[in-house]
Amino acid sequence: EELESVVEAQSEQIETLEDRFLDLSARVADGRNLGVCPECNGPTEKKERLFRSDTIECLRCGEVIHTY
Repeated sequence: EELESVVEAQSEQIETLEDRFLDLSARVADGRNLGVCPECNGPTEKKERLFRSDTIECLRCGEVIHTY
C-alpha cells in the first residue's frame, strides 16, 4: 500500500514535469523561434501566418505544439 502511494505521487510529479517541459518549449519557440517537440524531440519553430493563427510546429514530425 505504501509503495502504491509512492508510485502515485511519482506519477503526478512526472505529469507536472511534462507539462512544464511543454510550456517551456512553447515559450522558447515563442521568443527565439526554436524549441523541442515533446513527441519526437525534434526542433520546433514558430510559424507566423498572415490570415490564420500563428502556431508553434515541429519541423520533424509536423506536430502543432501551440496555436495562438
